[in-house]
Amino acid sequence: QIEIRVSLVNVPAGRTVDYWLYAQTAAGTYWLDTNANWVLSSQPIAARTGALVEVFNRSVYAGRLPPGFPLGLGTFYFSVDLVPNGIFSGRQFEDAIDVTVVN
Repeated sequence: QIEIRVSLVNVPAGRTVDYWLYAQTAAGTYWLDTNANWVLSSQPIAARTGALVEVFNRSVYAGRLPPGFPLGLGTFYFSVDLVPNGIFSGRQFEDAIDVTVVN
């Protein structure tokens, strides 16, 4: 079971953006898709396109990691792209945390 919480403050609220949530692991990059599924992919997958809003300590994912998700050290990223085109570019806001995944 894992819960990912984020804060995003002092941003130009209201404009449309792409949100990205992904994890870099020893097996590759897992992307959270629009259905809240973790997908192993070399191609970026946007988690959501929508209005940019300020949030404080908001849960953006709570659940289990998929079968086969590698154990060990990984880095989870939350990123906001101000160009809402489904292409992972122009990241304006991004933060990361290192996590050790265990059984």
